[in-house]
Amino acid sequence: MDFLITGKLGPVELGMRRNHLLDRLGEPDMMSSPPPKSRTPGIWKYGDVEFHFTSGRAHEGTIALIYLEHFKTPTGGKRLRLDPWVLRGAMSQAKVIKALDDEEIAHNAPLQVRKLGNTQIKLKSGVELIFNDDGGKFMPPVGLYAISYSGR
Repeated sequence: MDFLITGKLGPVELGMRRNHLLDRLGEPDMMSSPPPKSRTPGIWKYGDVEFHFTSGRAHEGTIALIYLEHFKTPTGGKRLRLDPWVLRGAMSQAKVIKALDDEEIAHNAPLQVRKLGNTQIKLKSGVELIFNDDGGKFMPPVGLYAISYSGR
């Protein structure tokens, strides 16, 4: 629940350098393939949690996005202790809003993004909860399917 309020995920936060993440959590469970012209993977994954790193000279190798998707009960794998609070994959917007309100976690009204077929709830911390509105054949189940934080 702290992540929803602060945007910090245990000892990890946006802007942290790749080597500091490695020092704190150890080797990731999975890594993406390196992008063209790079030898370093752009995404490290611990359980359901993805850390997306910046590229380019100015801030190369710093965490730019913390992202979770397609989870049942969010986990941080073997190395990242994660408290999923009450959040579960496919949880309805109404249940999530009630839980946020019960804990007095400030949030905006749901914003429907028709083009993407989803609804987003942005918390005061900047963390976004993303809900699938369309249960199509190739879509995730209707309800909560992603949690995203980029500091924007």
